[in-house]
Amino acid sequence: MSLDTPQTETRREQLTAHEALQRLEHERTSRLTQLRAIEETRPDAEEQVMSTQKDTIRRVLAEVEAAVARVGKAATASAATAPSRSACRVDTEGKLTDAPLTPQQVRDRAIGYAVLAAMTVALLGAAAYAYAHHRLERHNLAGWDAAWARTAPRWTASR
Repeated sequence: MSLDTPQTETRREQLTAHEALQRLEHERTSRLTQLRAIEETRPDAEEQVMSTQKDTIRRVLAEVEAAVARVGKAATASAATAPSRSACRVDTEGKLTDAPLTPQQVRDRAIGYAVLAAMTVALLGAAAYAYAHHRLERHNLAGWDAAWARTAPRWTASR
């Protein structure tokens, strides 16, 4: 006598939390019905049924936990009711995310980043020029001071 119902063997896709809870209740009631039927015919079969029932309940509870882990809050239409479905976008970690960018948004961002990159290159160039100009001016002034130190004694009268 097989204890698995067709629903438990064929339904393997991911469930919503609501569907998983309904399935758990269905599994529980069907196992209790089977247990009562077997108890009437063979009292010693209780352990076999309980073992199978525990395995099934563990599996269904794992599915319930997986479904509950995927539950999140999202803004939906005002006419949506609790068990109804709404399209949501999630990232690779399962967190709710916004809709993908439109081609216009991608174009706008690309242009913005290109302008930012051009401005950064220009500003870095201006900063490098100012730094080099300052260093060269200091170097030239130091050279002129050294040259004047060598020339000054000849131009000044000694007393």
